[in-house]
Amino acid sequence: MTSSSNLPPPISWHAHPDPQLEALLARADPASLRQALDNPGVRADSFARLRVVDALYRCDPGDEQLEWRWLQEMLLSNRPAAAWPVVQRWPQAPGTGFERLFLAAQVAQIAAPRGEAARRYQTLLQAFPDRVDAWQKALEFDPGLPVDQSGMERLDAWTSGPDAYACEKAAFARSSLLRTAAPSESFALAMKAQALKQARIGRWNLDALVGQLAGDRAAVPVPVSGSASPGVRPVFIVGLPRSGTTLLSAMLAAHPRVSTAGEQGLVAALAMGPARSQVLSGAAHGGLYQDWYLAAVGDLTDGADVVVDKMPLNAEHVGIILAAFPDALVVHIERDLPDVAASIHLHDFDFGCGFSMSAGDIGAYAGVISRHLSHWRERAPGRVLEVAYEALTQDAPKALSPVLERLGLAWDARMADFWKRPQSVATFSEAQVRRPLNRDAVGAWRRYLPAAEGFMRELEAQHRFRRDATG
Repeated sequence: MTSSSNLPPPISWHAHPDPQLEALLARADPASLRQALDNPGVRADSFARLRVVDALYRCDPGDEQLEWRWLQEMLLSNRPAAAWPVVQRWPQAPGTGFERLFLAAQVAQIAAPRGEAARRYQTLLQAFPDRVDAWQKALEFDPGLPVDQSGMERLDAWTSGPDAYACEKAAFARSSLLRTAAPSESFALAMKAQALKQARIGRWNLDALVGQLAGDRAAVPVPVSGSASPGVRPVFIVGLPRSGTTLLSAMLAAHPRVSTAGEQGLVAALAMGPARSQVLSGAAHGGLYQDWYLAAVGDLTDGADVVVDKMPLNAEHVGIILAAFPDALVVHIERDLPDVAASIHLHDFDFGCGFSMSAGDIGAYAGVISRHLSHWRERAPGRVLEVAYEALTQDAPKALSPVLERLGLAWDARMADFWKRPQSVATFSEAQVRRPLNRDAVGAWRRYLPAAEGFMRELEAQHRFRRDATG
C-alpha cells in the first residue's frame, strides 16, 4: 500500500481535448472522480479513463484496490516506469502475497535491469514453488534461471499430471528450458501446451476477423494534412507478432528526433469503440482523433518530431489509422513466415493472439492480414510502407531508407547502437533488443525439425489459401 508521502512522481500529462474533463481533474474531488469512472464516455475513452484513475489514485493512495487498478492502467498504457517505483517498495517476502510478488517480477522484467528481474523471479519461486504460473513466466523470461532437482521434478509431474492447466503451463516452461539444448523437443512441448490452451479457451474465430477487416477496408482515409510543420507525426509499426516490430521500433527510437510510445491500445479503442462508424466514414476531419492520440502519448514523446507506436495487431486497423490520423505513416514489417510462425507458437501470449494456438490458424491469420495490407498499400501509396525483417538485419540503412525519407529524416549512426540505450520493453523480444543487430533468427525454424514438419505443412497450406482467396 502506498502512502501520500511516497507516491510515484507525477506524470507530465498532456491536456485531454475535452476541457470539461480537464476541469474535473483539476478539482481533484474523489467523489466526482469515482462518479466519472461510471460515465460511459469515460469508460469508452481509454485516455480519459487513464487520467481519471491516475488522479483518483493520487487522492487516495491508501486504497489497495485502487492502487492495483492504477498499476494495471499504467501497464496497459505502456507506462511501466511509472509503475516500477510502487511495486519496487513491496517487501520481497511471502507475506506480500503471490499476486503482488508476481506482478513486481513482471514489472521489473520491463522496467528494471535484467539482474533485478531475475532476482525477483527467484524470490517468487522460492516463496511459491507450487505455483505453475510463476515457473512458466520465470523460465520464459530467462531459460537460464537455476532450476534445482525438486523444481525439475515438479515441472515433470505437472507435465504428465491430470491437471490440464498445470500441464499446459509446465509444458510451456519446459519448452523454454529446452529451446537451445533440444529445440525439436522444445517445439513438441510447445505444440502440446498450445493444444491444451486451445481446449481450455476455445478456437480462434477467423470469420469474425474477416468481417472486421471488410469493415476496415471500407474506411475513407482523411487527406494528408500537407502542413509544413505538422507537429509530432505518428508512425504505426504493424505486422505479425514476432516479426521484428520491437526491433524496428527500437532502431527508429534511437534516432534523436524519434521517440517510442511502445505498444498502445489507443487505435484498437477507436476501432472497437463508439467512434468507429464516425472514423470509418471520414466524418471526423480536422485531426480531432489525431489530437486526442497525440495528447494521450504526449508524456512519452520527449519533445520528438516522430512518435512510434508498435502494436503488431494494429495491422487489423490500418483503415482506421488512415481515416483518423492525417499525418500517420504505417510501416508493415514482414518476416519469413516459417520463422515468425515457429516463434509465435513457442510463446504463451496472454491476450490478443488467439490464432497462435495452431499452425492452420497462424497461416490463415497471416494470409488474411497479408491481403489486407496489400489492399492498403495499393490504395494509400506512400502512407503504408513495407520493410522486410531479413533486409533490415542485412543492411539496416538501406532497408529503412524509404521510411526515413518519408519522415524527412536521415540515417543516424546511433540507430545501429539501439541495443545500448536504456529501454522498457514489454514484449517477448526484451532480450533480443539488448543485443547488437544480428541474423541469428533468420532461418531459425529449421532448428525445430523434425517436430515442426507437420506444423509447417499445415501453415503453408492455410496461408496460401487465405492469401490468394478472392473477396
